[in-house]
Amino acid sequence: MKSGIKYVDGMDLHGVIKAGLEDFELDYTGCKSADMILENGGNIDGIAISLCDFTDKGFLKENASQIFRDAMSVADRYNAYIVIDTANVKKASVLEQIIDECVNEIVASDVNIFIENGYTNDNGRFYHNDYSEGSRLVELTDKLNMLAGCDKFGICINVGHANLLGINVRDMVRVCGKKTGIMHINDNDGKGDYHQMPYTFGTNESEGQVWDRIYKGLKDINFDGTLSFETFPTMNSFPKGMSASVLKTICSIGEYMAERIENEG
Repeated sequence: MKSGIKYVDGMDLHGVIKAGLEDFELDYTGCKSADMILENGGNIDGIAISLCDFTDKGFLKENASQIFRDAMSVADRYNAYIVIDTANVKKASVLEQIIDECVNEIVASDVNIFIENGYTNDNGRFYHNDYSEGSRLVELTDKLNMLAGCDKFGICINVGHANLLGINVRDMVRVCGKKTGIMHINDNDGKGDYHQMPYTFGTNESEGQVWDRIYKGLKDINFDGTLSFETFPTMNSFPKGMSASVLKTICSIGEYMAERIENEG
């Protein structure tokens, strides 16, 4: 098990790496930063792509397949995984069509692809989409693996996305089981996708996540994947002079989480 962090423009790479977070997940649209991350001593662990970038008013763009192939090429270059962000895309058929058109490249590649649980946001109200429930993600990844003829697809559980929909993450982890390869770690109060660091909103279910329950769920499946922190908005809540301390805190939370997951049961 390892901890990493989601890269955003303007991130103090030296400070992040010094704090102990060396593995980065970055958006496909920000891949120009990859070489800079490597030059600073970091690793490219994953490439994130948003399914919204492939669609226009619910339909696939003409160049959708090429965008996906380009993202695959980038992930291949850095020996990284791909995470597909499904927020605000209602129908699973959109993803299935892209995979069907790119299946030969997927099979020929060493890249693993993780589908993230999503939601639909309608004027600040959050609703389920085809990718919200663990059972649906299991069904979808089974279907895509069958299409590919090999186990290329897994699941990324975004803790914050689940919290917005009132989904019990421990139950979701158990449903997804060993297909769970990535955990996107962030916190919110159930009202907005704030991407704050864990424990920002306490440990009471009515306020934020019950993290102890999540650790037990991950222990139940012997999770040994990546804890990827999508928490950089946290930095905006503190003075710049505290950046090093905040980054170190995020790193320490990752170490604490890994220890709790390993020792729960």
